[in-house]
Amino acid sequence: MSKKNYSKIIAHLSCLGAYLIFGFNIIVCKGLSNSGLMSAQLLFCFRAIGATLMFWTLSLFLPREKVAGKDLLRIFLASMIGLYMTQMFFLEGIRHITPMDCTMLTTLSPIFTMFIAAIAIKEPITLKKAGGVALSFCGVLFLIYNSVHDAGNVRQTEPIGIVLILLNGLFWAAYLGIFRSLINKYS
Repeated sequence: MSKKNYSKIIAHLSCLGAYLIFGFNIIVCKGLSNSGLMSAQLLFCFRAIGATLMFWTLSLFLPREKVAGKDLLRIFLASMIGLYMTQMFFLEGIRHITPMDCTMLTTLSPIFTMFIAAIAIKEPITLKKAGGVALSFCGVLFLIYNSVHDAGNVRQTEPIGIVLILLNGLFWAAYLGIFRSLINKYS
């Protein structure tokens, strides 16, 4: 197997792993949030501390990277938009929305990202990108259409949950669209 093919397989497996983690994330975070054990803010703190420890540990085994002083403010803003705001909207919103509705709304994130990138950094919307987003959205609609709910377990989605999950997607899209050059600059 060529190095290029191997890299593509690793990239696809990494994306699959990330989406599996995200799928389980919705269920686990909803369970924790609705259990009353912890608030959205406390759950965010645990996640942020865990991620920080994991990345700091990983950084011990990777080469040091110089960060330009002029980029520090942009990195801070990217962190606030791409990490803090998205997570807080998600963790607060998940308390007010059913997992199925949350899943459906989060599929709008690639659509938001595609349009914000087109506007903010003039990235063209290609047929391949639009087709991928449309196929993904159709898959989610298919799952929703064919899902069966136990009437005793159905919980109403509250409008605030919809707003918060949509804001989560918009802030994530803004992070990817506006800070793409910064993301690409630093590994």
